[in-house]
Amino acid sequence: MKRKGLFSIMKELFRRTTKIKRWIFLCIVSALVCVFLDILVTYFLYNLITLALESQVEKLYPFAFMMLGSVVSGIFVRYFARYSSLRIGINMGHDLNKQAFDHVKNIDYSSLIKEKSGSIVSKISNTITMIEQFFE
Repeated sequence: MKRKGLFSIMKELFRRTTKIKRWIFLCIVSALVCVFLDILVTYFLYNLITLALESQVEKLYPFAFMMLGSVVSGIFVRYFARYSSLRIGINMGHDLNKQAFDHVKNIDYSSLIKEKSGSIVSKISNTITMIEQFFE
């Protein structure tokens, strides 16, 4: 049996998941990458300070550029984490709106007459808005 690599395992997981699960997966992965990049920046900063104190200026430049690259890539990864979190909220709101509409559409007419239609719509939309705002 051929052993699968990390990329092929992630690709298979990504293919099998639904739209919301994909965004949740990407959000978790980007958060882990953010943690890894923070550790790298701390390591590079420690080495920069150590080399500066030892007056080894020629060795400072590689660590400075690696630290700069880690910071810049961290900015993009954090942006993507925020974007994927917002996409989770949007997709959940869309799915909940669709399910709520289907549920209200299937309610029999006699129970709708007893309840004010504005209160039903208000309750549903307020709940969905709260869920969407949770992911912002």
